[in-house]
Amino acid sequence: MKEVWIRLLSRDGGRVEDMQHDVDLAEFGGTVPAVGDRIVEMLKGDSRAYRVVERLFETGSREPYINLILERADLADIRHLPRFASDR
Repeated sequence: MKEVWIRLLSRDGGRVEDMQHDVDLAEFGGTVPAVGDRIVEMLKGDSRAYRVVERLFETGSREPYINLILERADLADIRHLPRFASDR
């Protein structure tokens, strides 16, 4: 089986842009995020959340890609969880 790559794309308004960030399936624990899932990017002193709004499967190339189209999401409802608190 070929290695599958996940390409992260950002949608702001009606425009989709490449986030210049490809990850392998292992970064998501071997599971492809579904529409509605949130992806939290842990940064030093801050966290950003994105919601998966669309998945686009790209086949036929040497390296198959799953394109995840993301929009910024709110973290307010999970800020009480220690891993996502911004005060760390």
